[in-house]
Amino acid sequence: MLFRDLDNKEKPDLKADTIRLIYSLLLILAVPISFLMLWVRSIKTKTSVPSSQFNRFGMGFKTAEQGGVLIHCVSVGEVVAAASLIKRIRDKVPQLPIYMTTTTESGSQRANQLFNDTVDLFYLPMDIPFFVSPMLRNLNPSKVLITEVELWPNFIHGCYRRAIPTYVINARMTDRSAQRYQKINALFTPMLQKLSGVCAQGRRDFENYRLLGMDSKRLHLTNNIKFDRNVSERHDKSNLKSLHNIQERYVFVAGSTHDGEELLTINAFKQLKNKFPALILILVPRHPQRFDKVYQLCIEQNVVVNRITTESVCSASTDVLLVDAMGKLEDFYQIANLAFVGGSVNPRGGHNALEPAAYGIPIMMGASRYNNPVICEALADAGALELTDNLEQLVKVASIWLSEPDKAERAGDSGKQVIINNQGAVEATLAVLGYN
Repeated sequence: MLFRDLDNKEKPDLKADTIRLIYSLLLILAVPISFLMLWVRSIKTKTSVPSSQFNRFGMGFKTAEQGGVLIHCVSVGEVVAAASLIKRIRDKVPQLPIYMTTTTESGSQRANQLFNDTVDLFYLPMDIPFFVSPMLRNLNPSKVLITEVELWPNFIHGCYRRAIPTYVINARMTDRSAQRYQKINALFTPMLQKLSGVCAQGRRDFENYRLLGMDSKRLHLTNNIKFDRNVSERHDKSNLKSLHNIQERYVFVAGSTHDGEELLTINAFKQLKNKFPALILILVPRHPQRFDKVYQLCIEQNVVVNRITTESVCSASTDVLLVDAMGKLEDFYQIANLAFVGGSVNPRGGHNALEPAAYGIPIMMGASRYNNPVICEALADAGALELTDNLEQLVKVASIWLSEPDKAERAGDSGKQVIINNQGAVEATLAVLGYN
């Protein structure tokens, strides 16, 4: 049956196909630019273009076994969140092949670190039919799972034509995104009708999908799978601290930072160090292309900085340790005394506050939290997360936690309890997907 689980009234019509054709033609115009960008980058780096990059143009999709589940994750956050779901799918169907596509290189790198060779990794092609079709033809997935936010009309239409059940899992739909989609409802609404199901991560997301026209029979409130992660007991952190020669230092980690947030935390560090001379700031920028820029910023701010990719270890005079490598953030959260989570002062919606919470670390964030509002609200209500939207607030909260370690420990323990109390989304999602 070509159209699986969909009523006749939901089949695509001429208007929808025409709108999608116009959208596709506009994307085709971007293809030469994309090729040019790869070529220029190759010249600048004096390296050949990695073969995996040609996935973006529908090439290189070869796998030892077809018929597995295809999971699409935009970047690092979605890859990490999907790990717990992948583990449970493997527990239930050990022989099922799993393929993962990402959009960003950092997401691909993180996936490789987490899964090694147990998952076939690719980049998602540009959303043009003659790029998407070779991927679906070669992989021939039995199911497609799209994590959180990336909804591509031709990708979803290609799955629909091949009767491949397609789900959005841990689905996020902010109010701003819903407003944008309403403006292009001629393209967006037919796409929703081709989905087999949406597993919303929160009430806001559920209601926004409902308002956009998602069939209530295929819309499920499963909650956020990011809660379904292990929490770690306090343990001996001396090995990692010894590696960087910071055994006697108080550790302030600023993770997943964006432009402006490194300067904010450096300025806060300068004030805090007057009272806490053993303090060290560990900066972990969100994007690898900013590593050099952040290093130069540290030099301009007259702080002594070490990069973890150099062989030199920190000395007593080191102010900042710059983590200029991917996939290291959680390692450094484990040795933190307190953490700032980025993308929250620079208004990117805030990154995953559950990462430090899982290690019992008290958390500071700015006011921009629309990516994970339920998570942030739960942590804030428990006293595990404090608002620090400017320098004054950041210095004030950090000073309290550094001066009163018992209070900091209680805040951190509250964060771990929030995670424990809100688990269950992975099992609920598995039930919707038919893996129960």
